[in-house]
Amino acid sequence: MADSPTVDAVLHNAVIVTIDGALRVLRDGAVAVAGDRIAAVGPSADVLAAFPCAVQTLDLGGRIVLPGLVNTHVHTSQQLARGIADDVDLMTWLHGRIWPYESHMTEEDSYASTLLCGIELIRSGVTCFAEAGGQFVSEMARAVELLGLRACLTKSTMDCGDGLPPNWSCCSTDDCIQSQKELYEKHHNTADGRIRIWFGLRQIMNATDRLLLETRDVAQKLNTGIHMHIAEIPYENQLIVRTKGIDHGTVTYLEKIDFLRSNLLSAHSVWLNEPE
Repeated sequence: MADSPTVDAVLHNAVIVTIDGALRVLRDGAVAVAGDRIAAVGPSADVLAAFPCAVQTLDLGGRIVLPGLVNTHVHTSQQLARGIADDVDLMTWLHGRIWPYESHMTEEDSYASTLLCGIELIRSGVTCFAEAGGQFVSEMARAVELLGLRACLTKSTMDCGDGLPPNWSCCSTDDCIQSQKELYEKHHNTADGRIRIWFGLRQIMNATDRLLLETRDVAQKLNTGIHMHIAEIPYENQLIVRTKGIDHGTVTYLEKIDFLRSNLLSAHSVWLNEPE
C-alpha cells in the first residue's frame, strides 16, 4: 500500500466558508495545510481519511474558517497618526494635520507604522491589502515581507495644487512618474510574489492632466494598477466643475480625458451622480 501524503496540519470539525465557484459552506469541514499551501478542503471525514499522518490535527469545535479578507484601501503611514486629526473636515484634515505629519515622517517611521498596521490587519483576518499611497514604499515592502501579508503598494504622488508641504511641492511630474517606475523595478513581484507595485495618485485636486495621463499609460504598459482617491467630498466635484468646464465632477472629467480603465482602484467615490 502506498504511503499516504503528509501535511503539516489538518483543521477539522469546522464550518468552512469556501468562496469557491459554488459558494459552498461545509458544516463539518476540514482544511489540510502543507507548508504555505492549502492541500485540501472538504468534509472532515474525507480530509482526515486522506491525511492520517498529518503532523498536527486540530479539532476546531465548530469554529468558522474562511479565506483571508482583502482590505482595498489602507494608509499604512497613518497608523501612527491616530488621534491627531479627529473631527475636522477633509481639507483641514489633509492640509493642516495629515500632510504635515506625513511629510515629516522618516523611513524608519514608515517601517514601524507599516508593521503596526500589518499586525492589526492580521489580527482582524486580513491577508491582503491595497496601500493608498505613502512616501517610503521600500520601507513598506520591508515590513510586508516580514509580516507575510500580500500587498499592492503605491507611492502617493502630487505635482500641483494647494496645501502641499514645502518638501513635497518641489516634486515635478517627471519625478512622480520616474520614482514609481523605479519602485516597480525594485519591488514588483518580490517576497515570493506577495508584493505588487501599483501607481498612486493622491487626488485630482493635486494632479495635472499630464500626471494623470502618463500614470494611466505607464501603468497600462506595465500591466499594473492605479490607486486614487476620487469624488471624496462635494468640494472636489465643485472645484472640477469650476476649473474644467464640465457639468458634474471628477468621474465625469476622468471619463472625458479617457483616464478610466479597468486597472483603476477608485477609493471612496461617494459623491457620484447617476450616470457616473
